[in-house]
Amino acid sequence: MVSISQNHTKVCKLLTPVCNIYSNICGMTFVQWIETELKKRNWNRAELARKSGLSTAALSHIYAGTRNPGSTLCKAIARAFNLPESVVFLAAGVMEPTNDIDPAYEELKYWFSLMTGDEQEEFLASGRWRVERRQSRGKGTLSGEPRGADN
Repeated sequence: MVSISQNHTKVCKLLTPVCNIYSNICGMTFVQWIETELKKRNWNRAELARKSGLSTAALSHIYAGTRNPGSTLCKAIARAFNLPESVVFLAAGVMEPTNDIDPAYEELKYWFSLMTGDEQEEFLASGRWRVERRQSRGKGTLSGEPRGADN
């Protein structure tokens, strides 16, 4: 079986507290993670193959552990599951965790990419308004500094 990575403990520490879409990666093989995602959607492997555009044979090789997941397969699974690619890359062990992964930002980028141009503009206007309001009150975040600021 292909496991997520030898650094799965690092993935858990970095990602689990911040973002729910990453929380079920830890401690699972890639196949176990796929099965969990299939159950959430009430899908089977054939449905995943159909929605991802992958062959059932390619998925069978992943399940049998005779093929390691590559970038193309991970991207196809991400599309089918409607998840950020980074989630699937981490689950597959294709992407190593780093300290500069910000799961909230990754999720934000993903959802933003699915919005229409008008929705993106509306979202940005709302974000600008929130930051300007906070700044006019003389405050950063709850701790007094913008998120990610070095103290």
